[in-house]
Amino acid sequence: MKILALGDTLLRTKNGEDPFKYVANLFFEADLVLVNLEACLLKKNKRYPNVQEKSVLLSTEQESLTWLHRYKEKLVFCLANNHILDYGEEGYEDTVTFLKESGYMYCPIDQHKDFEIKGQVLRVYSLAQHIRHKIEYQEMMLSAPKYESAPGLLNVVMIHWGESQVLMPSLKQIDHAQEMIDAGCSIVIGNHSHTPQPLVMKGTKNAIVYSLGNFNMRSHSVRQQPVHHMPNVVQFTISDSHTIQATQVPALTNWNMQPVIKQEVSGYLKEINRLIPDKLDTPFERFKYKLIYYTHLSHGSILGSISGGWIPRIKKYGISHFLQMLKWMASKRFVIHLILLPFYPLTQPTKLLRKINKLKLNEL
Repeated sequence: MKILALGDTLLRTKNGEDPFKYVANLFFEADLVLVNLEACLLKKNKRYPNVQEKSVLLSTEQESLTWLHRYKEKLVFCLANNHILDYGEEGYEDTVTFLKESGYMYCPIDQHKDFEIKGQVLRVYSLAQHIRHKIEYQEMMLSAPKYESAPGLLNVVMIHWGESQVLMPSLKQIDHAQEMIDAGCSIVIGNHSHTPQPLVMKGTKNAIVYSLGNFNMRSHSVRQQPVHHMPNVVQFTISDSHTIQATQVPALTNWNMQPVIKQEVSGYLKEINRLIPDKLDTPFERFKYKLIYYTHLSHGSILGSISGGWIPRIKKYGISHFLQMLKWMASKRFVIHLILLPFYPLTQPTKLLRKINKLKLNEL
């Protein structure tokens, strides 16, 4: 069984072309392609009354997706993320109705889905920490994960989690991933950071990729950088005995949000994989990792949140969001990141991020 995992996807390009045009062969080599659909699929000219107050709202018009049918037998859209409810429950229901009536496979936010492949069953869970308190199923699966074990059954979790604009997961994410594996999950696939994060093998029968980054997506809340053009495309080859081989496919997205295979960036993905130490067993090792992570996060948490989150929301929604920003600035989290911010350039993940962002993409 061959599974292809793809990151944040909008299902559109700037000029209307097929966004998967240059990687279509990867799709047809796979048995299934798991995709994080980071947009509501809305009806053209329909008004949605319950739009969330956010700096970034993501949607794609259903009428523009005439090109998508050629991938119908391959794609599985995972819907749990922080944008699937941007247009309220009605926007979500229109997304699900479109996929169902058009014959596309998908995994909703309130139950898992089974897909039969070559006599085996791939059970997919689409989870998101950002909506856990709104959906009972999400809260249950995120707080106390437990996965059925049966012959021929393989459990895969596609999870939206963590922080954006960082190259490494938090210690909490690392522990959570291990909890899911201990509970019977074979493969954990993360999203949300808009950057590639490490791929880690746990023996021969478990794999974790902490974030797949952007696949068919551009940066909306912060300035577009080369790292936002670097998807973490992962191919999983799974034997009948559920031994797993995971391979990263180096790629870059072009100006039109179309991924193109680029062997030149494979070395950067390997460097990112090494950001998680082999051992995090002792209190000192865990504290050191946590300190590096929070320092690496500080820049995006403060400057990125202000420029890409608070300021756009204040301009759109006014004084209420300004008051919310002041409350955020008084929080313990803000103070910690403010203290760590001067040390941001000194961490290894930040040095790697800056090296990636110096790439001249038009020369690759």
